[in-house]
Amino acid sequence: MSNDNQLYNELAIKKEELTQTLRKIIEISTGKDSPKEAIGKQLKKLQDNIDNLSGPGVQQILDAIKKQRWFYIKDKPKVIFDKTTAFLWPNIDYWVFSEKTFANAKPSKNYEIEGFKGWNFPEAKDVQIVAKYIKQKFNGNIWINDKKISGAFFDLDIMDDLDIMDDLPIPDFFSLFTNMYKNEESSFPSIYCSKVLSPTKDPDDFYNNTKADNKIYSDDEKAKMVLNIFVKNKFKVIFDEEGITDLYNKLFFDKDELIKQIQEIDDQIADLPKPGDTIVDFIDFKELIRDFDLEIINNSKLQYCKSLLKWFNLLISKLDDFKRQYQELLVSADNYENRIFESCTEGDHQLIHQRIKYLSEHLNFGMETLSSHLLSFKEEAVSLLYELNNANSLQSIYNFDKKELPDFYLVAEKTSAMFSEQLLKIEMFKNNQETFNQIADIHEKWRNNLREFLNVTKSHFNKHCKKNKIEEEHFAKWYNEWSEIRLSIERHIEPLIKAGIEKVLPFKEIIRISELTSKFLTDEYDQLYSKQLIPIYQKYAFDEKMGEIHLTLEKESLIQNILSKFRSKVEDVIFDVDTNEGRLFIVRWAQDWYEEQIDNIVTFTENKDISDKIAKDTLKDLHKLKQRNFEAVLLDKKAYAKANKDLTDAFNALMFKMRKEAGKKQKINKKEAQKK
Repeated sequence: MSNDNQLYNELAIKKEELTQTLRKIIEISTGKDSPKEAIGKQLKKLQDNIDNLSGPGVQQILDAIKKQRWFYIKDKPKVIFDKTTAFLWPNIDYWVFSEKTFANAKPSKNYEIEGFKGWNFPEAKDVQIVAKYIKQKFNGNIWINDKKISGAFFDLDIMDDLDIMDDLPIPDFFSLFTNMYKNEESSFPSIYCSKVLSPTKDPDDFYNNTKADNKIYSDDEKAKMVLNIFVKNKFKVIFDEEGITDLYNKLFFDKDELIKQIQEIDDQIADLPKPGDTIVDFIDFKELIRDFDLEIINNSKLQYCKSLLKWFNLLISKLDDFKRQYQELLVSADNYENRIFESCTEGDHQLIHQRIKYLSEHLNFGMETLSSHLLSFKEEAVSLLYELNNANSLQSIYNFDKKELPDFYLVAEKTSAMFSEQLLKIEMFKNNQETFNQIADIHEKWRNNLREFLNVTKSHFNKHCKKNKIEEEHFAKWYNEWSEIRLSIERHIEPLIKAGIEKVLPFKEIIRISELTSKFLTDEYDQLYSKQLIPIYQKYAFDEKMGEIHLTLEKESLIQNILSKFRSKVEDVIFDVDTNEGRLFIVRWAQDWYEEQIDNIVTFTENKDISDKIAKDTLKDLHKLKQRNFEAVLLDKKAYAKANKDLTDAFNALMFKMRKEAGKKQKINKKEAQKK
């Protein structure tokens, strides 16, 4: 089964699971006795019930609302909702009322609790409401916040018994009863409430509409007024009655989330080819082999030969059908292959030929190779059958019967697998044509750069060096070094492309790395050898014994700076890659150039004239530098950047130390020579 088919089936199963969960919610809302209809019609009925706050499920919620007054809100725990008034009060389970609590909490325009504003002094009658609530929790006197002093208490029993004017503001109400406090200098306490959720212009209207003795609205209508506040504000309220909280969440939250998930799955499925349309399933081995009686075939050489011919004719016929059905796609695949194969000429460097060989082996999307193999198999089958048909003696039949021939089922299975593998390649090409064109673009860009370097740059470089009075011995050596570096970069392009084909890295990252390599390696190296090297050489040209050492070590410091800059640029790519495998590939891929540089310096210092001038411990430090790598810091971007800086600093410090030691050794040798 193709990857697309497998994903298609997995998504279909997931969608069915979600749909079944949704059907259960529908049953709760519409009733189990409702007629079985398409999910779309059932969903419409469910939504109608929810919009109208009706149906069996909604009715259970309404009945629970009638029995409960105070409602906690799951995702807003610091407030509590009073269904009688639609007011919000601080949840005393969170606000610890004490002498110090809220001493500085003054209500203002911007004062918020759980995102709700509008906190003000309540009316006296409202304090009686909340007093009963607090009393239920604490069964006695408590401390609450005061607007003027740090704390004060009020007697809940007294508040419960007071018969005062309902519209008396709480500060005025408190001023009437100052003498009730033992500390006569204190004012009455204050607590805040918010009326922002009230659906009526005058908050008292909601209270009057929903109170028990209101004869205008039924109990269901009153409960719907409360439920409407919950739904409108998307409150995940908590019900006292067992099971109602879960029911409420299913109808008003889970249902929408399920629909969203199902739609997302539908969108994914829409982007996939239908199972019957996938190319790789064009041939089904199990289906094809059913027409062959394996028992008879295995017991008869004649039936074996006839069945072989029949099998190969069947595969060739299927191949012809495929070519007709996918003619346009196969033309595109052939054009792509031709673009790759024709991108190399006889005069190109062997690295380009090697890369073409790799691409041709892995990006062979045509059917000609498969067709050739099947025809070859068929010819063998025809030859076997011809030989058996022309066996005109018992001895010749006996000799044929003794032939060792492969098992028919194995032959059929193998050749069918060859067919399927090629179909898989075609399907991969169909679904990733843009990606494969990007592969060709990368290959052609680097091929053109190498051609220019080998055919044009050398001539220009030689002329430039001669113009600056550089001996051919030197500039020929420099160009060979430069050429080796460019070829080393070129050798890294094939594994980079391979990482994309094998899905070690996404192709967008392959393209980024290719562009960075071109800009921060190729261009920087070209600048070094074409412009920077000559002035360095001229600086040390008159020092016959030490000039080459200083030139080489200063050049290697510049190369290390190039590599450091490249590692810094690649850093962003590394940490944009999600997988450790991908990150590790990039680090190891880029590490090669650094190790090559160390090897070159080691080779240079092994020359006796050079090694005598540099301390052995310094040479040991050079070998230690090669052991540094970045694999240990793949999970930490800052650590990677620090490791890169530390390596560059250590390398440059070592180059300076080597130059200093060489210079010191030269002075000693000079003095000894003068003594002699």
